[in-house]
Amino acid sequence: MFFSSAKAELPEMKSISYRGGMITFAIPKHWKEEYEPEGGGTFYEDAADSGTLRLNVLTFKAPEGKLPPDGYAYFSSQPLGKGERLLKSKNNDGIKISKRTALEEGTSINLYTWQIAHTAPPEKFYMASFTWTILTKQSDIPKYQKEIEMLTEEISKSVFHPDLGKF
Repeated sequence: MFFSSAKAELPEMKSISYRGGMITFAIPKHWKEEYEPEGGGTFYEDAADSGTLRLNVLTFKAPEGKLPPDGYAYFSSQPLGKGERLLKSKNNDGIKISKRTALEEGTSINLYTWQIAHTAPPEKFYMASFTWTILTKQSDIPKYQKEIEMLTEEISKSVFHPDLGKF
C-alpha cells in the first residue's frame, strides 16, 4: 500500500550522488541508471514490466526575505490535495507524497510522486521531484507494493548537499 507505515525489506542498495551530490539517495544495487545531459535521471530494474523512477531537481532564487525557513514550512503553508501526505525529513525538508492515475498511449498508469522541498540560505530553494511509474494493474501486486514502500523509505532519507546555498 502506498501510504503504509510498515518498513519494506530492502534489497542490497547503492548510493546515488545526483549531479555531483546535489541530492544523495539510495536505490537497489541492480537497478540501471540513465541521465539526461541537461535534465533528470531515470532509474529502473532491467526487467519486463518493471517500474521506472524519474528524478528532476529544480532550483529557484527566492526574493530577499521570502525564503521559507525550511522545506517542511514551505509545504505546510499550503493545503494538501486529496490523498496527499506530508512528511518531515530529519533535515527539516518537506516531503509531499501523492498518487495519481493517467493514460499513456491508451494504457492506464499510476504515478507515485515524492516532492522534496529544501531551502539553502540565503536565497536558494530546491524542489526534487521523484516519480515512480507502473501500470495501474500492477498496483495491487505485492512485488510493486514492496517497491513503493522501499522507495518511500529511501526517498525520505534523501539528503541535499549542505553547501548548496553558497553557490
